[in-house]
Amino acid sequence: MNAKFNNALYLLDKGEYDKGEICLRDAMDECDSKMELIQMKSCYAELLMELERYSEALECADFILSNTDEYGDNGQERATAQEIKDYIQSEGLLK
Repeated sequence: MNAKFNNALYLLDKGEYDKGEICLRDAMDECDSKMELIQMKSCYAELLMELERYSEALECADFILSNTDEYGDNGQERATAQEIKDYIQSEGLLK
């Protein structure tokens, strides 16, 4: 797994959201594995939800849903993305 992604997870677990987000975005920019990128995008979508940045979270969720299927290796990330999308839409969080 990507060292920057691991560092981002560490920072996020400590509640250092600003630093964690920067590290996570750097990890995504440098990622050359689609499977790992999906995992990172899922983490990022959850962070964006926590920060109430719903349109950005929806963009991540849509990316995941467009690049996975229910039979692939990223089933958990796909389920998370679908939950995020459903929640945003059902709560009318986008204006």
